[in-house]
Amino acid sequence: MLLFRVGFTLIAFLLASGTILGQTQQEPEPEEEEEEEKPKFARIYWDEGVRIEGTQKNFTVFIGGMAQNDSAAFSVQDDSEGELGRLENGVEWRRARVFAEGVFARYFDYKFMYDVASNNPPRLKDAFVTFRFPFAPVRVQGGRFRTRLSLEGGTSAQDTTFMERGLLSAFVPVRNSGFQFLGDRQELESSLWWSVGLVQNETQFDIRAKESFGFSGRLAYAFRKQETLDVVHLGASILSRPVQDSIRFLERPESHIAKEFVDTGDIAAEASNTMILEAAMVRGSFSVQSEYGGTFVNASEGQNPSFHSFYVYGSYFLTGESRRYDSERAAFGTVLPRKPFTDFQDSVGAVEVAFRYSHLDLNDKSVEGGVLNDFTLALNWYANDHARVMVNAIRAKREGVEGVWIGQVRLQWAY
Repeated sequence: MLLFRVGFTLIAFLLASGTILGQTQQEPEPEEEEEEEKPKFARIYWDEGVRIEGTQKNFTVFIGGMAQNDSAAFSVQDDSEGELGRLENGVEWRRARVFAEGVFARYFDYKFMYDVASNNPPRLKDAFVTFRFPFAPVRVQGGRFRTRLSLEGGTSAQDTTFMERGLLSAFVPVRNSGFQFLGDRQELESSLWWSVGLVQNETQFDIRAKESFGFSGRLAYAFRKQETLDVVHLGASILSRPVQDSIRFLERPESHIAKEFVDTGDIAAEASNTMILEAAMVRGSFSVQSEYGGTFVNASEGQNPSFHSFYVYGSYFLTGESRRYDSERAAFGTVLPRKPFTDFQDSVGAVEVAFRYSHLDLNDKSVEGGVLNDFTLALNWYANDHARVMVNAIRAKREGVEGVWIGQVRLQWAY
């Protein structure tokens, strides 16, 4: 909460500084024939969200938000419920976020994002400042931010094809505190993106500042056709982090309302190293994407266990759209319907079908965390640029336990 208040205090400071800077520059006297007096402070207007712009162009603020409401139902055999625990149908606000981002002093970007959904801690998601070097396509970022490890990890939660990321996310912290350098090189038919950083360890449920930093890095290259949205993406990520006392890996069956199906428990360790390979291709309305990741634990006692995970999926737009690749983030962006929904006769928006197989193996050496396989069929309806409905049917099968059927629906609104 303190950082949240600091974020809004900083925005207020930026607004005030815009006024001071505007007063220090001598403005030409208005011509006699001008009847309208320009605003002296800032211009506030609506453009896909609330925007504030200093009259001297020395700062900008964009205020937006996202809301996701999920519902899920489970079909479980009696024997499976004894092994997995009781699974209850439910409804939740998966995410309910508000953010403010913008530019100040020309070369500085900032972003603060807060999640009011109580089931998605920590509530402070982003709080960082980025400096853009004027002489090179390089940026340095400090604070709490998305580390963008893996292709799905670098894709915003409002733009993922499925309601939840694949089982590989058990190895990938979405956000970290620290600092990182980012850069990219844009060509007509190719792009290169990279990042290196020092980040502090965080648990899944709270922010913990450690004395030691881990290392994160990602390299991605994309080939694309200038006249179309077709693209081929290749990338690799690495995360090396020290461990204090123990480390633990656990994962749900790609439904946030479900309980964890696999869990290693606490593993006494000194460090862990994760490597991820990523690939994707978009050709017209069809796309395919896959990632493989392995985590190697440096145990403080006994043998060193290693775990692995992968997923592969394909998607197709029945209405002719394509997934949009964002070369400046080396990730996929928001789908824009060719004809936003008005009624079911003239325009239905965009309709996408997708299928994914996801695998996670947390068994190795003396650790028996379990093996989980998920098969997910998805139907997505993009009504317009801001609203979509997602339907997922999942067959989750933990090794040695009868499979579980999961049906879930998401209503999403985002600006």
